[in-house]
Amino acid sequence: LAQEQGNTDEAIAELEELRRRNPDDPDAARALADAEATSGDPGRAAALYTQALRLRPGDETLAAARADALRQASSTLGASYDMQDVESGDAQGIARSFARIRLGDGWAVAIAGELRRLEDEEVRTADGSIVAVEDDYAKGEASLIYAHRGWETRATVFVADRSVGGGFGLLRRTSVDEAELELAYQEPYYEVVEGIVGGGVRDQVEARYARNLGNGVTTHVALRLARYGLEGDADLVRTAGFSAGFRYNFGLRHTDLSVGYTVDGEYADRVTTRIDGLGDPYMPLPFEDSEIHAFDLAI
Repeated sequence: LAQEQGNTDEAIAELEELRRRNPDDPDAARALADAEATSGDPGRAAALYTQALRLRPGDETLAAARADALRQASSTLGASYDMQDVESGDAQGIARSFARIRLGDGWAVAIAGELRRLEDEEVRTADGSIVAVEDDYAKGEASLIYAHRGWETRATVFVADRSVGGGFGLLRRTSVDEAELELAYQEPYYEVVEGIVGGGVRDQVEARYARNLGNGVTTHVALRLARYGLEGDADLVRTAGFSAGFRYNFGLRHTDLSVGYTVDGEYADRVTTRIDGLGDPYMPLPFEDSEIHAFDLAI
């Protein structure tokens, strides 16, 4: 109950006492491991799941929980390469890399980088002129993360060819819900060609909440405000957005089968238009309202 109310320290203290009084009870070890995992200490959780497995060999749920905790406690790295070619438009090759390094005692570092090759015969610049582009563009970010007793904080630095920014995130997690606040300033914005070429940036504040409703049902909702700009003018577009959805897990014994639905929308409050040298209006940073509905089946 203490953990469901967000009193993680109190819950772990009570479960540690229960574990001390019942050292041969696998359920006591499992309960403490679950609490440690929720609090953001997967290394401690993995050790407790291992102890519980020794007391109850062959338990598939314990083995799965231990494997998940070990995965979260481990450092990770990866890379990918994508290509896209738009008919009568741009061609891009995008190389991405990322790493998350566990430092111990709840500390971690996350690093991500991207190198993008862009080729486009017609790109409108911020002053309205049309130019041909064949060039490389890079961006990256580095975050310092600290997790302890259900809280996680993240401080991030964003770097791109023509901008430097920062961000901050705060996450609170209990056994039944999760709340998160994220702030970003001068985050590189490469979602449109004009943003890539013109040094696009985004400032954003977003609040998210997710909850386990029981019986296999989880739900989430998020609200955000953002503004977008280019080098020299960071306030060209202002938007408001939201996302919401749910997931239902069928609770099958040997298969993790679930179905989900999500809606995500972003709507313009203001979009700057200008007049080019021929007297025609144009948007330095194009934006259109969007709303995406998605159903998925996961196994």
